[in-house]
Amino acid sequence: MKQIREFILLEFEFRLSSFGDHHVFFLLFFLDKQNTNLQEKQENFVKMGRNIVVMCDGTWNNPNSQTNVFTLYKELIEREFEQHVLYIDGVGVGELIWNFTVDGAIAFSLDNKIKEGYRFIVDHYHPDDDIWLFGFSRGAYTARCIAGMIRNCGILNREINPDQIDKSVDLAYGFYRDRDLAKHPKAKGSEEFKKSFSYPDSKKPIIKFLGLWDTVGAHGLPGYAIGEGFRYLELYDQKVPSIIKFACQALAIHENSAFFEPCRILPNKSGTIVKETWFPGVHNEIGGGTFLSLKGNERIINATLLWMIENIVEAGGLLMHDNIETYRARFSPDTGPSWNNMNYMSARINSILPTIMVKDRTIPLELDSSSKFLRKDLLYRDGDWLLPFGVRPYLCTHYTSKTYEEFRKVMEKNGIKLYNKDNKNIKYDMDVNEKAQDPTKKMRPKNILKLSRI
Repeated sequence: MKQIREFILLEFEFRLSSFGDHHVFFLLFFLDKQNTNLQEKQENFVKMGRNIVVMCDGTWNNPNSQTNVFTLYKELIEREFEQHVLYIDGVGVGELIWNFTVDGAIAFSLDNKIKEGYRFIVDHYHPDDDIWLFGFSRGAYTARCIAGMIRNCGILNREINPDQIDKSVDLAYGFYRDRDLAKHPKAKGSEEFKKSFSYPDSKKPIIKFLGLWDTVGAHGLPGYAIGEGFRYLELYDQKVPSIIKFACQALAIHENSAFFEPCRILPNKSGTIVKETWFPGVHNEIGGGTFLSLKGNERIINATLLWMIENIVEAGGLLMHDNIETYRARFSPDTGPSWNNMNYMSARINSILPTIMVKDRTIPLELDSSSKFLRKDLLYRDGDWLLPFGVRPYLCTHYTSKTYEEFRKVMEKNGIKLYNKDNKNIKYDMDVNEKAQDPTKKMRPKNILKLSRI
């Protein structure tokens, strides 16, 4: 449409200078007709229900970082006249050194990021619209907080207090952050707030899709409030709210920083589709981008982006610049350089010194009795995490994982193989996992090991 309008304007200038006024009327009419058609098309999209997309980047990330969040944003902004899209810089971004150091460390601006995303939704929402939330790192935490606000407070009706939207958003945010049991999402206070200030609850899940890359903040994120001092901004829990239809998260196996403990997305009882996949690599490789000119393994970065796009396509409805086959060609794990020099050196160190390597990301081992982690049958329901990255020997050389290898040894000690002789991944069911926890347990009379090429 932009190209058509530019052509019309050029044609208009040419006709005006060369052929006189009788051509001008036709061109003005044609240009006005194009604008009218565009306006009608936009109004029809509002009537049908539009997409409202909020994309929250990670700490110290902005468009120059070229993270997966921003890469996806560029694919969506091409279709902006058909859907509303907002990109939010990560915390720690700004011209002052204070932004980089203090805000980057304690997420001073996190409150404002959450309110900015929620306000964008309030400004554009009409009943039957679909809301899509994406985020990486602290940006993923921000996206989950926005979802939590919607769960707790609904979406503010702009017509109730049209001149005081900012105050209404502040009120809703304060209500969401209040951990008084009377204001819990399932409590009476939450229902009364929504009846007073928000649109009626939708018959369908109001958030169509929640897409996350390695959420930071399992125990909350530190924040500072004037008059209150430091306190943690916590999610109610790690279960996916029932107002979400699809929830997907890519997690890093090789991250070993205690600060980056994984913040899981746990299933609820409402039927939300929850997909969580562990990928090889560290935190910044899962979300992509560069930091201080350093970039992670592009094979992993591309794989997690393609994985997210495929889940978006499966959910359906989000308007992107290209089709899925084009994205598979662009972001296939086999495309792009696999290593820069630092990647290669790091990989070789890991392969040479696997026995003294520190334990990597605390993934939920089968023998771990902690209730906060899912059992392995759910974690591995889609197969071995090595699948998109080639055969085992290559990856065991370059991306050793002490945690994963310990798990594999436990499985194989109990007669359970995670891959077959052709290096194809194996799916297994609950019985197999129960046997891993208790080798003496009798199995139900059926074929306990289901092999399939994934």
